[in-house]
Amino acid sequence: MAVDISTRFLSKARRTNVDVHEADIRTIDLQPASFDFAHARFVFIHLADWRAALDATLRLLKPGGHLVLEEPDFSASERTGLLDQLFDEHSRPTFFFPHSHGFSP
Repeated sequence: MAVDISTRFLSKARRTNVDVHEADIRTIDLQPASFDFAHARFVFIHLADWRAALDATLRLLKPGGHLVLEEPDFSASERTGLLDQLFDEHSRPTFFFPHSHGFSP
C-alpha cells in the first residue's frame, strides 16, 4: 500500500500492483494496528507537524511492527531537531547509518 498527499509521487506506485491512497496519513481511514511494516522516505524532515504524522503512522503498526524512516538531509534535520526528538525514551534505534534510520515502536 502507498499513501501520499501528492499525486506526482503516487504516479509510479499506480503503475504497479500496489493499493494506492492519495491521502494525509494523519486522517486516512485505515484500521489501527493493521500493518507489520511502514516505510517513509524523505517525508518527516519536510513536515511542520511531523510528530502527528509519526503518531498516526505508529498507530497503524501492529504490536512489534517496524517503521523505517529515510531522511537524507541531515543539515535540515539538525535545524529542526528531528533526529534528537526521534531518539528519545519512546524510540529505540534498531540500526543507524548515514542516510537511513530504523525504529521499532
